Amino acid sequence: MALSLGLAAAIGCSKDPGSGVPKATAFPGQVVDDETLVFVNSAPITGKELRVFTLLYRAGTTDSLSNRAFNLRMLDGLIDRTLIWQEANTLGLAVDDSTSDWYVQEFIRSAGGVEALDATFAELNITRADLDMTIRKDLTVKKFIEVQIAPGTVVNDSIAREYYWTNPQEFVTPDSVRARHIILRASQTDPQSVKDEKIYILRDLRARAEAGEDFAELAKEYSEGPTAPRGGDLGYFSPRDMVRPFTEAAFSLEPGQLSDIVQTQFGFHIIKVLDRIPARKLAYDEVEAGLKLQIRQYLVTQTLRNHLQKSRGVAIIKPNY
Repeated sequence: MALSLGLAAAIGCSKDPGSGVPKATAFPGQVVDDETLVFVNSAPITGKELRVFTLLYRAGTTDSLSNRAFNLRMLDGLIDRTLIWQEANTLGLAVDDSTSDWYVQEFIRSAGGVEALDATFAELNITRADLDMTIRKDLTVKKFIEVQIAPGTVVNDSIAREYYWTNPQEFVTPDSVRARHIILRASQTDPQSVKDEKIYILRDLRARAEAGEDFAELAKEYSEGPTAPRGGDLGYFSPRDMVRPFTEAAFSLEPGQLSDIVQTQFGFHIIKVLDRIPARKLAYDEVEAGLKLQIRQYLVTQTLRNHLQKSRGVAIIKPNY
């Protein structure tokens, strides 16, 4: 609170931060780059900042920028980010160039390289400078959380054990199988003659596998699914991971057994189960590290929310739309 009050006084919040700035008329129905949407302790947030923030961290949401509720929700998050960033600046927290550059390069790599990123940015009217600034701000926010929020959050063994014993359903591994399959694709609109041909081929392949031919090699040669190159191997999966007809067939088999022909919306399958692992409750020692990390992350989030609520209580936030 004191930091926020000091910040407000330092940047002159006694003045009307919106004086002389035209009201945003497109927002919240649309996000327009040159509109000023809100002032946070006299600092303006523009439509461009909101659009860049949204597009960089909510991939695939371009169309959502014409949704009023979505835009307001994203602006609310950007206001929170701005408040923390301002506090971090007041404390003199900063991120060195090498750290920021590393994250920028990782972003570029994940986007498919410089050429792919530049092409995407050109379509979205975003620049590399926008990317650099957004990442640097978020790293500064991250540093503030690490320095000011997270250190006071400690998860001792008793808290973790209490959660473990009071939420046993969260620490049970489901029944799972490892299986291979051969799929011949077919849709409901295919003529019955096409479906009958697929079934005939699969019956022949099943008979060959029963006679001793290598199921994996048959899958490599005949399966029409993406797992064909690895012999139809689906790895381990639980009942909820597959569509019901496939699940019911796979989990009715013992290791080494072949299913009859199974029809799903994807086509016709034969399945061979390789291994089966029954459901079991994980021991505390197996989950301790991950559980403590999960609880700590939750507590840090709650502490951050409380901090933001106090920060908002003393900040001057003036909508301009």
